[in-house]
This record gives sequence, structure tokens and C-alpha cells, in this order.
Amino acid sequence: MDTMSAIGEWVIDWNGASASLSARHDDNSDFDDSNDYRIALRIPLARPGTTLFLSAGTGTKDPTFVERFGFTPDTFIGNPNLRPERSRSATVALDQALGDGAAIRISYFHDKLEDEIDGFVFDATAGGFTAINTNGDSHRKGVEFSLTARVFDALRARFDYTYLDATQPGAVHQEDELRRPHNTGRIVLDYAPLPDRLSFELGAAYVGAHDDDDFSTFPARRVGLDAYTLIHCTARVRITDRVELTGRVENASDQHYQDVFGYATPGRQGYVGIVVRL
Repeated sequence: MDTMSAIGEWVIDWNGASASLSARHDDNSDFDDSNDYRIALRIPLARPGTTLFLSAGTGTKDPTFVERFGFTPDTFIGNPNLRPERSRSATVALDQALGDGAAIRISYFHDKLEDEIDGFVFDATAGGFTAINTNGDSHRKGVEFSLTARVFDALRARFDYTYLDATQPGAVHQEDELRRPHNTGRIVLDYAPLPDRLSFELGAAYVGAHDDDDFSTFPARRVGLDAYTLIHCTARVRITDRVELTGRVENASDQHYQDVFGYATPGRQGYVGIVVRL
């Protein structure tokens, strides 16, 4: 397969605002030519610190070689008639500086995916699984919220939250996409009592309940995976101007969780390191 591409980008700044426009043309030997674009705007709304961000774009992803021509007897048969996936996306975000190192951002996003490739579809005629372009569109939309603040001179905090509504075509109507939790978030605290010598970080990441498929049965049945929270902590100690010791603990509470049904995930992990600047 041969692809020849041309890419162009135009960027402009004026009076504190900025804009960029990029375009891409792909001349593909196996598929129809594709044209994709992206536009982004940054617009100051007030002084000080209120900024509006707008972006929109499209994308194209060709099927992989395995999806088109892969073959495993009685397991998978490639589909050479697959079409490329095409996406459209748009985001609106508002930033507001709150003073003294604090800022807040709220954004809304909406992505649409056409001709999504499902690589696990049973073909009764061929007697195995294959890949197809699904009928209908997949949608991902939601809101993101972020807050950063300096609690006092030595302590900074960051909080992030995302609500995601991700759906895909089902047998009768749109259904929730697999492995896409509705709610995710994190909080991180950075404490530096001696900024040049000693610092600590403590964080917690939350992943909400979501669905997956249990492939131990045929046909696969949908199962629910529980929500979980992972805690991590880090310490950095500078011994000299050239030597620094680091320590990190991941999943400090030894949480048992699954992102993919039936697959184990790491428990508590500890790391110690040394950095030497030459």
C-alpha cells in the first residue's frame, strides 16, 4: 500500500488572540483519497485571565494489515473490503485565572466516529471471527473540569474531573461503549517544604464503574467492572547539587481492580532511584 501526503499549517497571532488552521491530503493506493482539517482559536475575553478556546477537526484511520488480511484457522479471517474509519471532533473550553497561582478550566467535547471497525465479529459462513465496519456512528461527548491552586507557599493542589458519555451502535439502539467509565478524576498535592532540597507528592486517581465483555462464554456476555481508586506518593531529596534520591509508591493501598475483565493488574509497587547530574 502506498500513501502520498501533503500537509499545510497556517498560524496567526493578533492582539493576544491566536488561530491555527491545518489541512492534510492523503493520496492512497488502496482507498479513496482523504482530506482532513483542524482549526483552533484562542480568544482572550477579559482582563485579566479569561480565555476562550475553540477547536474542531476531522481524522481518518485506515484498516490495519491484520484486519484486512490476517488469518488464524478457526479463529480469525481478515476482511479485505474494510473501509477507513472517519472521525469528527469539536471542543469548547473556558480558562479563568483566579489570582495567586490559581486557575480553573471547564470544557465540553463531542467526537463522532463513522465506519468504526469491530475486529471481533463471528462470521457463520466462514466459521470464524472477522472484522467489519459497524453500521451507525459512535459518539463520545462530555465535560472536563480542572482546578489548580496554591494552598500556601509550599503546597499546590490540582483537581481534575471528567464526565464521559460514550455510546456505540447496539442490536436495537445505542449502548454504552465497553471500557469507557462515565466518571474519572484525580487529585494531586505537591508539598515542597524545602523547594531546592525536599519535595513530596501525594495523589489519588478515581476510575468509575464500567462495562466489559466476558469472552469465556459464547456469545460473549456483558459484565460490570467495579470502580476503584489508586493512590500514589513520591518523595525527592537533593543530597548535593549533583545528587538526588527519589522514592515512589504506586497503588499504595494495594487495591485489587480490573480494567479488562479477566486480566490482573499490578498491586502495590515501590521504586527507589538516584539521579546524578554530571
